[in-house]
Amino acid sequence: MLLRPLLLAALFLAVRPAFADEPTPFDGKPLVAPRIHVDNPAQWRGQAPVLLHAPDDRDINERVRLGTVTLAPGIDLDLETEDNQINFPYFFELHRAKAQDPQHKLLLRVPVMALQDTSWYFPGNGFAYLYAAQWRLCGPHTTRKFALSGGALVEVPQPLLSIDTPTEAEKTTPLYDAPDGRKVVATVTQGSRVQVLAMQFAAFDDIDPGLPLLVRTPLGLVGWHRRYSGQNEGDGTLSIYQCN
Repeated sequence: MLLRPLLLAALFLAVRPAFADEPTPFDGKPLVAPRIHVDNPAQWRGQAPVLLHAPDDRDINERVRLGTVTLAPGIDLDLETEDNQINFPYFFELHRAKAQDPQHKLLLRVPVMALQDTSWYFPGNGFAYLYAAQWRLCGPHTTRKFALSGGALVEVPQPLLSIDTPTEAEKTTPLYDAPDGRKVVATVTQGSRVQVLAMQFAAFDDIDPGLPLLVRTPLGLVGWHRRYSGQNEGDGTLSIYQCN
C-alpha cells in the first residue's frame, strides 16, 4: 500500500521546510501559480484555486482545482490535487478540461510526498514535467517527464534518475560493477562521504525501497550500491535513507 504513517510525513516535512525557497530546474520559466511553470502565461487559466470537496466523515480527502493549463494546441487539462488529511501520499491529477470533455477524463494521477514540495512545467508541446521528492530517499528530488500518448499521459522512461546528492556510509559498503552484479569495484569505509549520482529508473508510482544507487567514492571511483533489505547485510547502508 502507498499509505504511510503520519510520523514519517512529519519527519519528511521537518527535514525539508523551505523547498519553496530552493531552486528548481524550471525557475527560468514563467511562473503562473505557486510551483507551476509554463512557456507562455496564456497557457494558464485560473485566478485562484477552487475547492471541489471539503473533508467530511465519509471522505477525508480535500480536493482542489488549481487551474487549467494548455498541454498542447487544442488540449486543455485541469490540474487538481487530493490532500489526504491523515495519511500520505498526496496526489496531483490531470483531467481533460470539462469545457472540452464533459466526462472530465483522467489522464494522469501522480503520488507525491508533499504537495508543497513539487514543481510542474508545461511547455505546451504535449509534454509535462514534474520535479518532486524521490520516494525511496530522504531529501533528493528527481525530474519526471510525461508525454501525451493514446489518450493518456504516460511517463517517458529515463536510463537513470539523477540524484546528485552527498551522503555518508553508515557502515562499510561495497560498490558493484552493475546494479545486479557481484564483482566489487570499490569499498567505502564507515563514515566516508560519497556522492550519490543516480538511481536505477523505476516508474513514478513504484515505491520499492531497494533500487540500486550509482555512487562516486572520495577517490573518484564509481560503482553500484544496493540498499540492504534484509537479504544481504554485507551490502552496507548509506545515510541518504535516513530522514531524522
